[in-house]
Amino acid sequence: MSGFYLRPLTIFVLVDEYVKHEMGGRVYSLYYDSYKDFFGAKQLLQMLDTFHDQASFPQRTHDYRTFDKSKTTKIAEKGPTNMDLTKNPGTGQKATFLINVEFRQNATFQGTIKWLEENKECRFRSDLEMLKLMDEAIPKSPDDQEELKW
Repeated sequence: MSGFYLRPLTIFVLVDEYVKHEMGGRVYSLYYDSYKDFFGAKQLLQMLDTFHDQASFPQRTHDYRTFDKSKTTKIAEKGPTNMDLTKNPGTGQKATFLINVEFRQNATFQGTIKWLEENKECRFRSDLEMLKLMDEAIPKSPDDQEELKW
């Protein structure tokens, strides 16, 4: 698959640590031209979801209802910062991923992910698939080598 390219809403996920089966690091947005720290899959998914909500792209198929329109703000109305599609925000200490979310259907993401260190890319059909691909790519310490079991 060689169709991966940077888009204005491409998200860089720079994984710097992996502790007790949880990844941590930074998320870089070309749109914002800024980094945000995260620890854990939950916080990463919330950041991605919030970012796409604010950008209004891709839109959710299931949306929250509200009667107060003044509380909704959109990045699209503010416009991007100096967006440079050639910018390299660096790499994570453990792994670096580029994520393009193309759809948000059935309350989950669908899109493509690229693992930069190995130059591999793959389509994912859900948040869980995306996280599993990331987890497989991250080198583990001896403490994190054992798989979770019942």
